[in-house]
Amino acid sequence: MEIIVESQANVVKIDEGIYPAKLKSIEKRTIRTRDGQEREVFVWTFEVDTKEEIVELQGLTNARVSTGINPSKAYRWLCAILGRQLEVGEKIKVEDLIGRKCIVVVEDRETRFGVVSRVVDVKKAKVKKTAETTTKEKKVKHEDEDLEEEEGEEVEEIVA
Repeated sequence: MEIIVESQANVVKIDEGIYPAKLKSIEKRTIRTRDGQEREVFVWTFEVDTKEEIVELQGLTNARVSTGINPSKAYRWLCAILGRQLEVGEKIKVEDLIGRKCIVVVEDRETRFGVVSRVVDVKKAKVKKTAETTTKEKKVKHEDEDLEEEEGEEVEEIVA
């Protein structure tokens, strides 16, 4: 008879970098820090597309979501996933976030299980332009040029 020692941790290792991903879940947990303190965190699980396979990676943030001069990581991640700024007092349902696309920054982290890949930042997903979007943009540009010719004045472009 042989006894095989297995890891209970889901240890995943991919190259550090930036990857497209989808949010799979957010769980609130209480953890114990190295100095023995307890604190609440959000454990974010993402389905990360490495082009070879889809892997699940996690990232941690404080469970406090705050704005201000130095907004919390949880606030920044929520804004990236939703693609907009959040209002103070706004309530977000986790189920409305699940499946949303984003970009994740993955770095190696040393843990008691060895080196693992962790999500350390989340960015807004890039929107691909479709043929329909490009056609609409061309039409608007053409209409702007017609307007400029008709009025004989220069039209200032407003950049947001």
